[in-house]
Amino acid sequence: MILPKSVLVFVGLLFTGISAPCGQSFQVDLRAALPGGGKELGGSQQAGQVRPAREDDETFRTEAAVIRPYRQATVGAEVPGVVELRNFAEGDLVDEGSVIFKISPERYKLSVEKTRQRVLALEASLERAEQELKLKEYLLSHNAATRQEVLKVRAEARIAEHQMNEAKKDHEFAVRDMEKSFVRAPFEGHIVAFYREPHEAVQRFEQLFLIADTSKVYAVVNVPETRVTLLTKGSLAVFVRPSGDRFSGTVAMMGKAIDPASRTKKVHVLIENAQGKLEMGMLGAVDFVPKQRGNP
Repeated sequence: MILPKSVLVFVGLLFTGISAPCGQSFQVDLRAALPGGGKELGGSQQAGQVRPAREDDETFRTEAAVIRPYRQATVGAEVPGVVELRNFAEGDLVDEGSVIFKISPERYKLSVEKTRQRVLALEASLERAEQELKLKEYLLSHNAATRQEVLKVRAEARIAEHQMNEAKKDHEFAVRDMEKSFVRAPFEGHIVAFYREPHEAVQRFEQLFLIADTSKVYAVVNVPETRVTLLTKGSLAVFVRPSGDRFSGTVAMMGKAIDPASRTKKVHVLIENAQGKLEMGMLGAVDFVPKQRGNP
């Protein structure tokens, strides 16, 4: 190999007696002066290159994390009818059990009253049939009535009892439908979206609104399969916003399958969010603390 002229001159100066100042060492990296950084001289590392740390020694970051609510529900109509009232607005925080929609409540109240009156009437009929049965049985014991008459009255009493029980079931269903006409929030959370407006007709099981509980949130991220073995439930993690804000959490759920296309596994990091700083759909990254350090 032919060395450049600048290198030959420099080496020559070293041999002519040029020395470093007193008390200092004089070190020369010839590779830095050679074309290509001295790759021709062999060796696997270039000058200044840092050897990567072992995966189990350092935290590692996974990008493209998204915030999901701790729980959410799409609430639908359990009874058909017309939306007579819609309370609250999108984004409002509502308590568990708050009435969000009213669907034809007067119609179901009338049904409740109608079935209640039928129950009362059949109860009276059953009472009369039982009294007549007792009378016939008394007369039969004194040979003043026939067995056929007693059997007939007994059958009528059983029919009246059956009709009353059926009416009670109808009344219970009517009461239940009336309660379901008041559509309530299943848990405390924020109204994310409405799907129906007042005066619109709705059918049973038709979607009405979406509610989400964000008092806690999940940072959901796909972790490369080469890193998954470093994590376990309870491992420490930090969600990092593009602004630099950091939110601590722990690994709460890990998928059981590796995605064959991306070679990643879905991981859920649970984060307390009482102040509501994290919103659904926010993006960021997650810094994971491997189990060797996060869980000694």
